[in-house]
Amino acid sequence: MKNTLDIVPLKSWLDTGDKPLIIAGPCSAETEDQLVSTAHLLANTGKVNILRAGIWKPRTRPGMFEGVGALGLKWLQRAKEETGLLTTTEVANTNHVDLALKHDIRDAIVLAKAYLNRGIRQAKTLGPYAVFEHGMADIVLTDMPKLCYSADVVGKTFNFPKCPLRLGIYPVVDSSDWVQKLTQANIKTIQLRIKDMPDAQKSAEIKEAANCCDASIAFFVNDYWQQAIAHNAYGVHLGQEDLHDANLMEIELAGLRLGISTHSYWELARALAINPSYIALGPVFATTSKEMPWIPQGVERVRQWEQLLGDEYPLVAIGGIDLPRSRQLKQTGVGSVAMISAITQAEDYREATAALLACWRD
Repeated sequence: MKNTLDIVPLKSWLDTGDKPLIIAGPCSAETEDQLVSTAHLLANTGKVNILRAGIWKPRTRPGMFEGVGALGLKWLQRAKEETGLLTTTEVANTNHVDLALKHDIRDAIVLAKAYLNRGIRQAKTLGPYAVFEHGMADIVLTDMPKLCYSADVVGKTFNFPKCPLRLGIYPVVDSSDWVQKLTQANIKTIQLRIKDMPDAQKSAEIKEAANCCDASIAFFVNDYWQQAIAHNAYGVHLGQEDLHDANLMEIELAGLRLGISTHSYWELARALAINPSYIALGPVFATTSKEMPWIPQGVERVRQWEQLLGDEYPLVAIGGIDLPRSRQLKQTGVGSVAMISAITQAEDYREATAALLACWRD
């Protein structure tokens, strides 16, 4: 039996022009500070493309130091977030591959379908045939599949009202008091997200928050779409799990905007089937506001999605965002950044809000 190697040219997956591809980093990742500081030094040279560090040591003699293991992946993720470098590590078995990738297999299926759609779209005519085009051109929005999350919505078309492409600084708060304080501080987009509250108190909070917002405020209610309709909110924001319970037709008929949370390409495909008013991507950075089963998306993913969604859907970046990270994200072209603790846990929320608004305005 003869094996054949499918050798793919380097430029087909990472084009560095006429310059060599440089992979650099410590032989062994031993501490978080060591790895992150090394990453900054390498990034500052402007010459390194990929940060490499030994997390597992597959060539080490058993019983000797065999690497810090999965803990080091968090260090690599932090280094990637802070420097923008791509990251890589050696693996010794399939479990290592799974830990390193940490991507839902459904993402691979969605992207494979997008690749097929692109190849068909770019097919070349050869006599009576259309020849599938293999290539590395960017996937565009029309290539992305749309996945219905329920049989009830198969074949249905939704037309939620549009949002501005740039929703700007977008605080997510847990009380009507915060809504009032921040709208008075010139916030124009805000979301009320309340949990674990009796229904009567919940409805009163939403009503009070809505009363704080005039027509110039884009006021979104998280999850509770019936109350959002009853109190004439600007829109409602739903998580992926909420899509199964909400009556989307009723939300649309009420004229509310709809925002949807996404954390992967698979969830993006589900959101696209609904044609929402905006799409939120997160967590961009590690966050402490709630426990997340997803690894941080990183700044580069925001840049990719902003390019992918273009003028069709406003993109909101969320998760672990503060003032310095807002400045960083602004460079991607994304039209909105959402945050919680950067404002609500600041020593002076007015000062923090003013700084964020100024950052986004400049």
